[in-house]
Amino acid sequence: MRKILFIILMIPFLCNCSDQEYSEEGIKESSTPLAISSASLSSAINEGMTLRSSEYSNTTTFTDQSKIGVYLMKSTGYATQINNVEYDYSTSTAKWTPAATNTQNISLNNNPATVCAYYPLGAAGIVSTTAPTNVQLTTQLYTSAEDLSYANYALDPTNQTNPKKPTNNSPDVLFKMQHAYACLSLNIKNTSNQNLTFSQVKISNPNIKSSGILNISNGIYKNDDSPSGEVIIPINISIKKHSSNSIDILLVPVTTTMSNNVCFTFYVNRLPNNRTANLDATLFESSQILAGHHYNIYFNI
Repeated sequence: MRKILFIILMIPFLCNCSDQEYSEEGIKESSTPLAISSASLSSAINEGMTLRSSEYSNTTTFTDQSKIGVYLMKSTGYATQINNVEYDYSTSTAKWTPAATNTQNISLNNNPATVCAYYPLGAAGIVSTTAPTNVQLTTQLYTSAEDLSYANYALDPTNQTNPKKPTNNSPDVLFKMQHAYACLSLNIKNTSNQNLTFSQVKISNPNIKSSGILNISNGIYKNDDSPSGEVIIPINISIKKHSSNSIDILLVPVTTTMSNNVCFTFYVNRLPNNRTANLDATLFESSQILAGHHYNIYFNI
């Protein structure tokens, strides 16, 4: 009888000492860090003949120490939205890991989490703290630091066509980034007998935008952004006589139907007299300017 009583008394003690990491249904209940198995960049869709290779078109993989920003959206089981968490890529391990300098990381429980991401870290201009996934886009000269790409949802690494909401039991996700901007390559050939310096270019159309707002959590561009009608971009390039050069411009997409052609005005300083001439060229026809499209236009001047 003593042996039986001893066994009965020991059962609660053993239960209290056991790991409570799993519920009776076998579901993990503790938190687990979000794991990014892979991330990629989409290649651009070329419109027109490509004169030269462009980073915008061809960069689809990440280099060592590339940085992305990841958001955890507020949803059931996640009372607080977590914004712009840095993940760094290592080519030696082919892995993405949270930055050591992060003050907050993304932890998953057994509720499905909604996550999104963008690249490169710092490219997205946050509009407000109340809408931190709204980012400011600006028509500007191309730089890789401002060439924003984003993934408004995560994918399942085992089936890359299926969206995924990770949990602590299945924390691995994949991000396929798409371009937020359109890219415009102006390919200029100087057919004159003198060197030319181009100070700026004006792009005109009733629907053209100098800026816009994109919500990277759902991929929606704000339709109520007022078009500027024109945008002037400093370019400051010199082209020797009978030579060519190219300028890449990041364009805020125009999602409404464009009623007119796009007109380009080049401001040219003719050396050595430093005279300025405006050159109008209406050479671009498109019903829309689409994100992720690379438009190539050619000018003989």
